[in-house]
Amino acid sequence: MNRTALTLLALGSAWTLSGCDYFAPAAPGSADNSGSPAVTPPPPPPPPSADSSGASNGTEVVAPDAPAPTAPLRPNGTTLDNPDDQNVALLYYSFAPPAPLQEWIDDDVRRSGANEFQRGTVRQKLEAQFRRLSDEAAAVGRVVLHVQANLSEYDAQAGKYYIDLFSNGTTMSWNYRGKQFQIDFVNAEDAHGWSLAPDAAAKVLERNSGNRSIVVTATVDLVGHHARADGGVLEGRVLSYVVDGRWQDARLGSVSVVGTAKP
Repeated sequence: MNRTALTLLALGSAWTLSGCDYFAPAAPGSADNSGSPAVTPPPPPPPPSADSSGASNGTEVVAPDAPAPTAPLRPNGTTLDNPDDQNVALLYYSFAPPAPLQEWIDDDVRRSGANEFQRGTVRQKLEAQFRRLSDEAAAVGRVVLHVQANLSEYDAQAGKYYIDLFSNGTTMSWNYRGKQFQIDFVNAEDAHGWSLAPDAAAKVLERNSGNRSIVVTATVDLVGHHARADGGVLEGRVLSYVVDGRWQDARLGSVSVVGTAKP
C-alpha cells in the first residue's frame, strides 16, 4: 500500500515506559519504531464540487452536510496530546476487549532478560506500569494530533484550499507489537476544505513563503471503535485544527469544523 510523506511530529507523548524499546518491528510502509503513524491516502478523488459558500476576511465556517454521526465516547474524558504507538494501542483496548497485558509482559525484554533471581521483581514492576498506563488510557476521550500535511492550490470557484490529511479515505495508523491500530476521521469531508476569501488565501501562501507544506494540529473527539483482523480502529470526529507553516514559524490559520475561526 502506498504511503504519503505525512507523519506525526515527534513532539513527545504523554505516556512512556522507560528503559526499553517497546515497539515491535514495523512492517514495510507502516509506522516505524519512533511511534510515528503512517498516513494512508485514499484513491485519487474526483475534483471537489463547486461550493458557493466562502468566508470573507479569512473567517472559516465549515457547515457539515449532516449531524455528527455519533456522540463522544467519553464526553468528560481527558485529552491525550501526540499519541505514539503504545498510547494508541492502549487507548483502543480501553474501549474494546482488555489489552493482552500478560502476553506483553511475557514478551518484554526486561523480563526475559532478567536472571532467575530478578525475574519476579521485574514482572511485578511491569505489571504495575502497564496497569497505570491502562488506567490513564481509560480516562482519555480526546486526542490532539500534530501532522505534516499539504495545501492544494486555491480553488477560486469554491473559495477554498483543500488539506490532504482530510481527504476522504485517509487513515492514520500505528504499529504496536505486530498489531496495527488506526484513527479514522468520520467527518473528514467536513474538515477537508479551508474556506478563505481570495486575498486572505493569497496572504496565507505569502506567510508560508510560497510553500504548501504545513503542520496541522487537529483536536479530535473519539466517537467509535471497531476491531480489525490485525488490530483495531478508533473513529474520531475532528472538532477543529490549527494550520502552521512547516518550515516557517508562522501561524497560518485555524479552522472550527463546527463553527467559525479566524487565521
